[in-house]
Amino acid sequence: MAAVETLSDRTNFRLVGRGRFTPRRRGIRLSPKPPAPPTTVAPDVSALFAQFAQTGDEDIRENLIRSHIKLAEKVARNFRTSGEPHEDIAQEAYIGLVKAVDSFDPSVGVKFSTYATHKITGQIRHYLRDRTSVIRQPGWLHERSRKVARCAETLRQKLNREPTVSELGAEAGFSEAEINEVNRTRGIFRVTSLDAPEHAGDEAAEISLDRRKIQSLRAGGANLPVEEKVVLRDALQKLKRLERTVVYALYYKGLSQTEVAEQLNISCNYVSHILRGALTRLRQILASEEVKETHLRAKAAGRPAPTAPTAERIDPLTKLFSVRVLRERLEEEILRASRNGYEITVVAVDIDGLGQINETHGFAQGDRLLVEIGNLLQNTFRKVDAPARYGGGTFVIMLPHTGEKGKRGAAQRILRAISEIEIRARTGRIQATAGAGVAVYPLDGDSKDELLDVALDCLRQAKALGENRIYAARDK
Repeated sequence: MAAVETLSDRTNFRLVGRGRFTPRRRGIRLSPKPPAPPTTVAPDVSALFAQFAQTGDEDIRENLIRSHIKLAEKVARNFRTSGEPHEDIAQEAYIGLVKAVDSFDPSVGVKFSTYATHKITGQIRHYLRDRTSVIRQPGWLHERSRKVARCAETLRQKLNREPTVSELGAEAGFSEAEINEVNRTRGIFRVTSLDAPEHAGDEAAEISLDRRKIQSLRAGGANLPVEEKVVLRDALQKLKRLERTVVYALYYKGLSQTEVAEQLNISCNYVSHILRGALTRLRQILASEEVKETHLRAKAAGRPAPTAPTAERIDPLTKLFSVRVLRERLEEEILRASRNGYEITVVAVDIDGLGQINETHGFAQGDRLLVEIGNLLQNTFRKVDAPARYGGGTFVIMLPHTGEKGKRGAAQRILRAISEIEIRARTGRIQATAGAGVAVYPLDGDSKDELLDVALDCLRQAKALGENRIYAARDK
């Protein structure tokens, strides 16, 4: 705010609140307010990071990760149009957050949110690059190739022809040599099927068709039953008008995407975008119609309606992941860990004396205990972790980025939290304890099956030692 000097014949006003001015006495000079000192890291966060850098305490690390989960989710939402499932993008964002916490140095004078945003964004971009390319390209070459492709598409729309190398270089801001390098390296990273003909110019090699079996050059219609045609027609009517137009032009008229784009006066990329959305919506509509038909047939036959497939992914009692989901998540996480070089801890937990609890207090109280443990596991762990009910009173928890150093501390926190659960029933007080078996990827296994087998075997050895015990692989 600039300094204001009043004149003897004018009234000075000062700003109060939002947009309100009040008179002020004349002859007083208003000096500018000294600027506040710049802040880099919040005092509490800075102290935690400094303490973590000195001690390496796992509890402080967990606290820092948990307090910035929303930042990772915010960055992940920026990639919701990438074409990959949001759950996978969120997983990569959590991994980037963990890496940011481990490598952040508060003494540099940079905000952690700024540092973590760049780290998380880079982690997601690396993941998307690896998913969309069979052969990994250098990061700088991948970004340059994408920029050249975008500029080429822009010039095609503008010039209605293929742009020259000089025009493309001027649009992208690269030299002609750099444009030629990008064009030359594109063929290197393109993968060709082994079934493709070796000589592209040889027509006999390119076209391996038995021409004697061709009866007509016109595309034949699908021999669908009448009822399926009716369902498909109704599903198409539920699409937007532009989506129906694109689907009809591509699949009924046999036009190419370029021809459709010219007819509708839109870009080819937009045609492809409309087509993907239309097909996705058609699949959803047809799937819902199939579910309705299955329920109607079951009702007509007097059978109970089948359970929705999504119910199999969640345990109905504890609301934790099912075994199938755990195995899927563990397999995906092992692939990420092998690519990024981090460890994964798998903790198998079993409630001590659950059968005795059911006999003494009743199965309802035993189920109540399992529900309490399910709520505990859901609220205790990070979103990147995956707690699941393995069966009966056995639970398995996957902990990415928790390795040999922190495995025993993680298991101890689980058992300590379970021991704090107390249920008061008419038949008495229920105090739970549990045993735990621990395995670490890749030290104790390099596949999901091997890792789970080792963790469950360690759990059996822990139960043999007594109640509330922990046994880790390679313990003597």
